[in-house]
Amino acid sequence: MQPATIHTPTRRTLAATLELRILEAIERGGKGSALTNSLSDHARLVSGAEIQDVADAIERLVNERVIEAEKYSADTGTFVPWADFGSPRQFFHGPPFGDPRLRLTARGRKWFEEHKHELPTNEEIQQDILQYLGTAEIARPGARVDVSEIARSLLLNDWTTKKVAEQLVADGLIAGQLEGTCFILQLTGNGRAWLKPDMQKRNILPVEQYGWHERITAMSGALFRDGHYKNAVLEAHICVINRVKELSGLALDGDSLMNRAFGCDNKSVPALALNPLATEAERDEQRGFMYLCKGLVALRNVGAHTNLPIDDPMAAHEHLALASLVLRTLDRISPAVNTAP
Repeated sequence: MQPATIHTPTRRTLAATLELRILEAIERGGKGSALTNSLSDHARLVSGAEIQDVADAIERLVNERVIEAEKYSADTGTFVPWADFGSPRQFFHGPPFGDPRLRLTARGRKWFEEHKHELPTNEEIQQDILQYLGTAEIARPGARVDVSEIARSLLLNDWTTKKVAEQLVADGLIAGQLEGTCFILQLTGNGRAWLKPDMQKRNILPVEQYGWHERITAMSGALFRDGHYKNAVLEAHICVINRVKELSGLALDGDSLMNRAFGCDNKSVPALALNPLATEAERDEQRGFMYLCKGLVALRNVGAHTNLPIDDPMAAHEHLALASLVLRTLDRISPAVNTAP
């Protein structure tokens, strides 16, 4: 490969990526006509996609008149079109039982031609794999990553990711080792050298150079190093909230805690003040910090009550850095400034 050039992949959602991959499969597999595939076949087009994701994607594409869908009826020897079914659920799960046959419409063919460039080329996938491994090494020096993890993160399929990774192995930029059913990848020295200009351009430094707040290191450091990024982020957010409770002495939580701890409007006296609050600029700083803390409360709630994954080590690291910033700001609140009664 040529020396690293900065490549920023198009960050599509799983749903949008799956739609494009289904259209690509129809175009290639159907050779311009119709394609009959099972829902599970289509799900394998994007790692992490479920059968329901495929059904939803097909429904959206039919409703947008991008594709036509039908199912074969053995009783009549004919194909039954989508419109003859009472609902999408009946189409996918009711009789006649069989795989859907999908065909691009003229509108769909035009749309696919206009958007297929958004699908990454093999060279772009190579760069994405190297960047993913480089970022993983920031969190875990010498990180070894399963190809399936990379495929899920990049919204690719396992087969394509493995094939592209094998070329990187042949080029000496990564090492690949089959362990059971897993294909484990790791950067080589040549891979790190290839990545160095890119990492410098994106201002990505080893984690230890950032210096998290000691409370974040204690609560989240081991989780982060072991790759448990979501739990590391959640613990960091909880750590900030608990620190506000500790400093303010308030038996509250969430927005109520932050309002009482930092609110300075309507002549209210906050439990914690970052400054004397004598000028509008000082009150603006106080309000801004309150809203920043409220944002961490919202992120805490999302992390605790949803199954949304965090599989990007750099994104997780930035969450921990933000929590560290808030904690260091709280450290500057001295008893003399603390105006709590």
